[in-house]
Amino acid sequence: MRHGVSPIHNEKERFRKVMIMIKQSTKDRVAGKVEEIKGKAKKEAGRALNRPDIEEKGADEEFSGKVRRKVGEVEKVVGQ
Repeated sequence: MRHGVSPIHNEKERFRKVMIMIKQSTKDRVAGKVEEIKGKAKKEAGRALNRPDIEEKGADEEFSGKVRRKVGEVEKVVGQ
Protein backbone atom coordinates (compact mmCIF):
# COMPACT_ATOMS: atom_id res chain seq x y z
CA MET A 1 0.00 0.00 0.00
CA ARG A 2 1.26 3.43 -0.88
CA HIS A 3 1.43 5.99 1.85
CA GLY A 4 -1.82 7.88 2.26
CA VAL A 5 -3.87 5.72 -0.13
CA SER A 6 -6.25 3.21 1.41
CA PRO A 7 -7.09 -0.11 -0.28
CA ILE A 8 -10.71 1.03 -0.55
CA HIS A 9 -9.64 4.13 -2.47
CA ASN A 10 -7.62 1.93 -4.83
CA GLU A 11 -10.69 -0.26 -5.49
CA LYS A 12 -12.88 2.77 -6.16
CA GLU A 13 -10.29 4.18 -8.55
CA ARG A 14 -9.99 0.85 -10.36
CA PHE A 15 -13.81 0.64 -10.67
CA ARG A 16 -13.94 4.19 -12.02
CA LYS A 17 -11.34 3.36 -14.66
CA VAL A 18 -13.25 0.24 -15.72
CA MET A 19 -16.49 2.21 -15.99
CA ILE A 20 -14.77 4.75 -18.23
CA MET A 21 -13.64 1.95 -20.54
CA ILE A 22 -17.14 0.47 -20.86
CA LYS A 23 -18.95 1.84 -23.90
CA GLN A 24 -21.92 4.13 -23.35
CA SER A 25 -24.15 1.72 -25.28
CA THR A 26 -23.36 -1.03 -22.77
CA LYS A 27 -24.02 1.32 -19.85
CA ASP A 28 -27.39 2.29 -21.35
CA ARG A 29 -28.39 -1.32 -21.98
CA VAL A 30 -27.48 -2.41 -18.44
CA ALA A 31 -29.04 0.63 -16.76
CA GLY A 32 -32.16 0.20 -18.88
CA LYS A 33 -32.53 -3.45 -17.92
CA VAL A 34 -32.07 -2.62 -14.22
CA GLU A 35 -34.68 0.14 -14.45
CA GLU A 36 -37.02 -2.20 -16.33
CA ILE A 37 -36.74 -4.88 -13.62
CA LYS A 38 -37.25 -2.35 -10.81
CA GLY A 39 -40.30 -0.95 -12.58
CA LYS A 40 -41.81 -4.37 -13.11
CA ALA A 41 -41.32 -5.22 -9.42
CA LYS A 42 -42.88 -1.91 -8.37
CA LYS A 43 -45.78 -2.44 -10.76
CA GLU A 44 -46.47 -5.92 -9.37
CA ALA A 45 -46.17 -4.66 -5.78
CA GLY A 46 -48.69 -1.93 -6.55
CA ARG A 47 -51.02 -4.49 -8.06
CA ALA A 48 -50.66 -6.82 -5.05
CA LEU A 49 -51.24 -3.96 -2.59
CA ASN A 50 -54.15 -2.58 -4.63
CA ARG A 51 -52.29 0.72 -5.02
CA PRO A 52 -52.91 2.06 -8.54
CA ASP A 53 -50.50 4.97 -7.96
CA ILE A 54 -47.57 2.63 -7.26
CA GLU A 55 -48.63 0.32 -10.07
CA GLU A 56 -48.65 3.25 -12.50
CA LYS A 57 -45.24 4.52 -11.36
CA GLY A 58 -43.87 1.01 -11.81
CA ALA A 59 -45.32 0.72 -15.30
CA ASP A 60 -43.77 4.09 -16.22
CA GLU A 61 -40.39 3.00 -14.83
CA GLU A 62 -40.59 -0.31 -16.67
CA PHE A 63 -41.35 1.46 -19.95
CA SER A 64 -38.57 3.99 -19.38
CA GLY A 65 -36.14 1.13 -18.80
CA LYS A 66 -37.21 -0.57 -22.01
CA VAL A 67 -36.64 2.65 -23.93
CA ARG A 68 -33.19 3.18 -22.41
CA ARG A 69 -32.22 -0.44 -23.15
CA LYS A 70 -33.32 -0.03 -26.77
CA VAL A 71 -31.33 3.21 -27.06
CA GLY A 72 -28.26 1.27 -25.95
CA GLU A 73 -28.97 -1.43 -28.53
CA VAL A 74 -29.33 1.16 -31.29
CA GLU A 75 -26.11 2.90 -30.19
CA LYS A 76 -24.29 -0.40 -30.42
CA VAL A 77 -25.56 -1.02 -33.96
CA VAL A 78 -24.73 2.51 -35.07
CA GLY A 79 -21.32 2.22 -33.44
CA GLN A 80 -21.30 5.04 -30.92
